[in-house]
Amino acid sequence: MAGQLHTAGIDHVYLVFSASGTSGHLGAIVEVLRPFGHLASSDLTGPFDPGALTGKSLSLHSEMVFSKLVAGGDAGSQGRILAREADDVAAGRLRPIVTTTTLGGLTAETMKTAHALAESGRTIGKTVIQVTG
Repeated sequence: MAGQLHTAGIDHVYLVFSASGTSGHLGAIVEVLRPFGHLASSDLTGPFDPGALTGKSLSLHSEMVFSKLVAGGDAGSQGRILAREADDVAAGRLRPIVTTTTLGGLTAETMKTAHALAESGRTIGKTVIQVTG
């Protein structure tokens, strides 16, 4: 991960959002985060050692899909957050890290390829299936 970012001219990042395998990738995540950076994760259900975050004074933010409903938060705010993220994507301020060639077309073959990549456990970032028309 650090090598790919360095190749792209990026030494450290302010925020990492990890949705899969966070505990297993914690060392690589900490390596790319700048001091006082942020780790946001939606998969902290298993063993997790937050001690790795302290050397850089990193902040940890966890998310559970239904936490606002379960814990009594403002459920309507989720829609506002998603709308803001959609604006950020459209403006180019938020973009996925894509580590594979974009797969073309929503076909059985591209779905099989995407699934095999996900099952390999070796992908970092998103696998994109581009649908046209």
